[in-house]
Amino acid sequence: MYAAMDLVPFSSDLRNKAVLGEFLHNLPRTPGVYIMKDENSGVIYVGKAINIKNRVTSYFRKGGDTRFFVPRLEHEVASIEILMASSEKEALLLENNLIKEFQPKYNVNLRDDKSYPGISVDVESDFPRFRLVRGLPKDDENLYFGPYNSSRGVKAVLSFIHRHFRFRTCSDRFFESRRRPCLQHHMGRCAAPCCGLIEKEAYRTLVDQALMFVRGENEGLLTLLSERMMTLSENMEYEQAGAVRDTIIALKSMIVPQSAVSSDFVDRDVIGMATEEELTSLVVLEVRRGSILSHRQTIIENPGLPADEMLEMFVIQHYFSAKRLPAEIIVPDGIDLSSHLKEIIEEKTAAKVSLRRAKDEHLRSLMDMAVSSARNSLRLNVDYDNESQLRALATRLKMRFPIHRMECYDISHFQGANAVGSMVVFMDGEPARKLYRTFKLRRATGGDDYGALKEVMERRLAHAGEKDWEMPDLMVIDGGKSQLQAVLRVFAKLGISYGSVPPAIIALAKERDRDGAPDRIFLPGVKDPLPVRGGGRELLILSKIRDEAHDHAITSQRLARERDFLRSSLENLPGIGKKRAMILMNHFRSIDKLAASDAQTIGKLPTFTEALGDRVLKALKTEEPEMSET
Repeated sequence: MYAAMDLVPFSSDLRNKAVLGEFLHNLPRTPGVYIMKDENSGVIYVGKAINIKNRVTSYFRKGGDTRFFVPRLEHEVASIEILMASSEKEALLLENNLIKEFQPKYNVNLRDDKSYPGISVDVESDFPRFRLVRGLPKDDENLYFGPYNSSRGVKAVLSFIHRHFRFRTCSDRFFESRRRPCLQHHMGRCAAPCCGLIEKEAYRTLVDQALMFVRGENEGLLTLLSERMMTLSENMEYEQAGAVRDTIIALKSMIVPQSAVSSDFVDRDVIGMATEEELTSLVVLEVRRGSILSHRQTIIENPGLPADEMLEMFVIQHYFSAKRLPAEIIVPDGIDLSSHLKEIIEEKTAAKVSLRRAKDEHLRSLMDMAVSSARNSLRLNVDYDNESQLRALATRLKMRFPIHRMECYDISHFQGANAVGSMVVFMDGEPARKLYRTFKLRRATGGDDYGALKEVMERRLAHAGEKDWEMPDLMVIDGGKSQLQAVLRVFAKLGISYGSVPPAIIALAKERDRDGAPDRIFLPGVKDPLPVRGGGRELLILSKIRDEAHDHAITSQRLARERDFLRSSLENLPGIGKKRAMILMNHFRSIDKLAASDAQTIGKLPTFTEALGDRVLKALKTEEPEMSET
């Protein structure tokens, strides 16, 4: 552990300019790491520096740092913890460890191999298994392959392996207690080592062959299998020779012809990088034995950090978890990486590696390919699936539970009249229109948004727990801090908890420009709004539900206005009072439908006669009432 040097007591608040000035004056000019914390001691940013004093001071000097989040720090940072380091290299390692531990909101947030599937092989076992796994490789004796772009790809590989090499799939506990071959053996997908139907050496030979397949050493595997088939045939073991032949045929059908991209056959990784809005894509092309074996993609939710800082953090995290390193790592031009990065990787992985740029034409061609893949990855990530958007939103809001049900509220009125409140519901990111509700306001006057929200929320919470009225995981209020406070007061009055348990409650404010896009999220108990920029995934789902709530409110308010106009128009017809006006309104819904009807149809309604129906129709033709917006 590194010893911490607290230059200013945590009880002191660096948002006080006098305290801040004294703190900055006393900072050391040595290498180290600085941990910025908010008033609740939550870590919001971790950085490293060769000279702590110069680096930390730049955050609080006008024009000293141009990153978008830096101006916010003087309002958010209440304390800074300094951890001393003996060298820049030690500071770089310490920074990486602290970022992984605290995951600060203003540092790089990697969304990478943790969600991708891979293959694990427990090679230390007498009878190894090939299994689908997720996450970064563990620090154990197993072999790990991948990650693959989809679980479908992994399952296809595993299906081929089990069908043609016939490995066990059962757990160790089940394997040790088995006395008879299982169904997998009878289906021809397991050699039944549990019952001694295959020797350990023969099983290990099959494992070695399957590992060649997973590593992409297909030409060598085909040669090996062909030789094996000929030997079995010469020994008149035709059934086994036929099985090997079938494996060869299947293997050839799975191999995708791949042109060589390198003539020097040096194993290398080529890292391409592309940035758009809040997202940065990093693609690693793995070139092995002269061909591109695979590529790995990583999406970074970029909080405005420089490209060199993002790439540096990615390289450390990516290669610290790698089981094997290539001879070369080719990085993009124009990015300054720490001179200690190569040394750190080699010390961690006990392997020699060259970290360099694409200087010659051949390497530049590979880099162009990697950058093109990174740009394509960004395009593919523009339209995120609902699950991804909801996960990003929950993370951004620091929610303690996932989002399944969302509700959004909006108020609409026309010149102070016909005020309504709308509630729209999304289930797992999709509109659940059967659950939408409209509240015709009874107490609040038109234009009183706070009173309207208070009334709507009281009436909504009165149904909490009823069928179709379950409490949401997230409530979104269309408005700013004042609208949010109005809703929170209702929760406080009714003694209903929120935040730590569902629902989380936020207000979504609109940007003050022509397109009306939302750009600020207000959270309970937080002074400043959370800025949201156009490329953020959380904005996509929030925009969708806000727009739906707005449209529903406008539609509901217009219908209420039309019903009022229709009722007053009908009441003025000869022989029609309030009761008969309501009967006509409920049946026909509009003046046009009523005018298109006939006396006989109207005469069948309660309290009506055919003669009365005829008078109504004649009156309509005479008056020709029209809907008006005034």
